[in-house]
Amino acid sequence: MEVLDADVEDMLWVKLSQDNGEALTLAVCYIPPESSSRGGGAEETLQMLAEQVEKFGSLGPLVMCGDFNARCGDLDMDSEGVPVRNVIDVVKTLTLTTMLCIIL
Repeated sequence: MEVLDADVEDMLWVKLSQDNGEALTLAVCYIPPESSSRGGGAEETLQMLAEQVEKFGSLGPLVMCGDFNARCGDLDMDSEGVPVRNVIDVVKTLTLTTMLCIIL
């Protein structure tokens, strides 16, 4: 395991390598809810996430996980390879959710 970047608060990027040379890049991220005292920096965190996806995405397969606090409601994002969602909870789509979907 190699830590690629731990400079951004609430975000960690690591590279997991196998002996055969194959590697997986893993991003672990926490984005505070918009309504929290730390939620004001969520847009900046998403911008940093987008920049790091661009930076580390070329290393091979990439997995992003964590708590993005991104309720997507009935947001319809038509993207290749992403199955159509069956919406079961109708909630307001958050602005940050739209930004996150664009990054993805």
